[in-house]
Amino acid sequence: SLLAADGTVLSDAWIDSGTTAPGLVSTLSGDVAVGSGAAAGTVILIDRQSTDVVSAWCLDGSLVGQLRVRSADSSFSPNPHDAVVVGDTGWVTRNDTNPSGAAEPGDRGGDIFGFDATTMVANGRRVDFSSFEGMTDAGVAYSARPGRLLTNGARLFTVLGRTPTDYSDTDAAASVFVSVDATSSAVESLELTGLRNCDLVDAIPGDGARFIVTCLGWSSMFFGGPDTYQSAGIVEVAIDGDGVPSLARSWRPGAEDALAVQNVVVLDDHRVVASAFGDFGGPVFDRLFVVDFDSGMSSLLLESTESYTLGQGALVGDTLLVPDASEDVRAVRRFSVGETLTEVEPIEVGPAALPPRVITGL
Repeated sequence: SLLAADGTVLSDAWIDSGTTAPGLVSTLSGDVAVGSGAAAGTVILIDRQSTDVVSAWCLDGSLVGQLRVRSADSSFSPNPHDAVVVGDTGWVTRNDTNPSGAAEPGDRGGDIFGFDATTMVANGRRVDFSSFEGMTDAGVAYSARPGRLLTNGARLFTVLGRTPTDYSDTDAAASVFVSVDATSSAVESLELTGLRNCDLVDAIPGDGARFIVTCLGWSSMFFGGPDTYQSAGIVEVAIDGDGVPSLARSWRPGAEDALAVQNVVVLDDHRVVASAFGDFGGPVFDRLFVVDFDSGMSSLLLESTESYTLGQGALVGDTLLVPDASEDVRAVRRFSVGETLTEVEPIEVGPAALPPRVITGL
């Protein structure tokens, strides 16, 4: 669906899995994300695991072009995660690494992959993160796993999650924030000591030199173990004039706190909102918290009536948009953002069978 900045529904179903267009070589699957930064007047859609296609669309629904981020004869899926455009150059993070050391660069993954944004053709450029892969002290192999991608024009920013190559393993390495020169591809990095399974969230509004990173943590007991809390949190990373990152402020959940590290939205220079998943069947359901870096406190903003229904929101001007897929809401909830957050009328959007799950600002 496509919304205007004021919440007006422009199109209930702007593009869907049945969309056809001249030049379209792959229709949408069920694992699709909107790219963080497209060229003006366009939207980038990333079709992830096993499809591995990046599509650029004009806002009128016409197709700019599509790029498959692996060779046609490769059985390996690099699992593209996010994309940005800098001038005529596009970049896409590829989250998975090819286990074959003999693979061609275009099929290796674990990198930022370059393409011509005007023709949607690979340009041969690639930022390789294989040097950030390895083994934990427990002997578990981990992959780089770059995720969300941001740019200030001169540099590219992402976080390497460094979670197990085999997703079933119960150990992971500390995540790494990377700052990449968009011209030379030189990499500056910062290991986020003690934090695991992290991803980039966004820049602080009005400040292109400070970024928020959220870390979901990793447990030796799969999910819910005490070491999840010990390796989870939300942190601020600052970039100096040379692009070198350093750790600034942080919020770490205590043992009695909710694990509010999901669906993070940056509100201003000291506050974010973040959700905590509920339990299957309750009695605790999804909750949304305001986390204040200055006070180090988190406060409850809302609680859903179901679990796994609050999705990724977005800040548009001074309005926070939060998708709520619970049966009794099935709408985009809106909050006016000031010194406090005040809920206002929700937006009903989307076909009746498809409640909102993710909001992305263009």
